[in-house]
Amino acid sequence: MMEKKKIIVGYTLDIDFEKVGFTSKLVILKIKITENEKYNKFINYLCSYFAVNTITTYYPDQLISLELIIKDNQEFRNFQIDLFNKFSDLIQRIESLDYFDEQKYNYMDSFLKDILPEQNF
Repeated sequence: MMEKKKIIVGYTLDIDFEKVGFTSKLVILKIKITENEKYNKFINYLCSYFAVNTITTYYPDQLISLELIIKDNQEFRNFQIDLFNKFSDLIQRIESLDYFDEQKYNYMDSFLKDILPEQNF
């Protein structure tokens, strides 16, 4: 019904990559200010790289954060080498860290159970 009315226009998947043998890495790139053509070529490369899941740019700091979905550290190392070989003139610094699952806590459950006992929390 909502699809026909164009209220819902699509769906997305939320995949647990660890369950299929992959891991996530966060990469922060500090890049040099350059002309638009070089920058666009760089961004297009990142968009087309199979392991890049998310790209976020931060201005005016010239930072780019990437979420990579990779099989292992060798695949990550290959990405770094390829990136430096193609764009060493743009990259000032690269930092990375592993993503870990965050434990989520809800301290409101017991409070809500007390004030709204008819709800199933």
